[in-house]
Amino acid sequence: MRALLFSSAISVVMASSLSCAARGSRSESVAVCVNATNTGCAAGRTCCETEYSNSGWGCCMSAGAVCCGAQGPALPYAPLPSWGVGYCCPAGTKCQNRTSGGIQCVGLSSAPTPASFVCKPGASKPPSATLPNVLVVGDSVSIGYEPPTAAALASEAFVQHSPWDTRGGGAGATSYGRACLDNLLVTSMGLSVRWDVIVFNFGLHNLDNSTEAEQQYAEDLQNITSRLVATGSKIVYALTTPFMPDKLQGNSVVQQLNAIANGIMARQSVPTVDLYSRVTAKCGVTYKTCPICRKSPCSYHYTPQGYEWISAPLVAAIRQQL
Repeated sequence: MRALLFSSAISVVMASSLSCAARGSRSESVAVCVNATNTGCAAGRTCCETEYSNSGWGCCMSAGAVCCGAQGPALPYAPLPSWGVGYCCPAGTKCQNRTSGGIQCVGLSSAPTPASFVCKPGASKPPSATLPNVLVVGDSVSIGYEPPTAAALASEAFVQHSPWDTRGGGAGATSYGRACLDNLLVTSMGLSVRWDVIVFNFGLHNLDNSTEAEQQYAEDLQNITSRLVATGSKIVYALTTPFMPDKLQGNSVVQQLNAIANGIMARQSVPTVDLYSRVTAKCGVTYKTCPICRKSPCSYHYTPQGYEWISAPLVAAIRQQL
């Protein structure tokens, strides 16, 4: 009940103050999330707390939803102590912590259903009124290579990352991207943007090469790609960078996911940028350590110089689309 009351309390429409005249955007009514900085949810969505959002808040993709977990003021960089934070349930239900793991929604006449993601906010700034607008959607590696990409293109395009998350897993797995894509394509204040170019990647949060998992990855990525193509924006896919600890144990899951992605992009006529080969060109086909890795032995992430190296072919690909 507390979450239902809270959701109702934040449904204050601020359309007049949130109109944006910048290039490619349209004025919309959004509900500003209480106690949040620069976060609002478009009509039909509900403000809820979520971990790793830079504001501590995000949007459940249904109206009047029940926010699982703690409610009330949240500090963006403080751990949120509730088991349910980051999930939500439909109006009229309640959140329940399953003993087997995960959050489910109970209270309707039907059987319990899995809780939905609370989607982190999109790009943190309004679009440029004078430059082409470029959106980079992806995980923590893309969070790393977006700043040098934006710097290299500063006079040619306005580049932003979605979600607005600079310390977590970004857009995470394809399951999250599929569920949250509509929220990732609007700004953190819920304003729609006609992006000139969208760069996206999913892979490092899908490191399971079982048959079932790869089939689900392909289905999710196909869904995401089709929806991005339908926006009318120019689309570029960035192949996933290596996760060498798996490769050194004989598991080529990243390359297998990249092969799946290559096939999907070819069928949709979406150009790709091979960031996997960009890394191995510097570090070797297999490696334990490399100067551009953030730690030794190498894992997912890179140094600032490493991200600058990785971003170079991406910058070139974006330029081709402008």
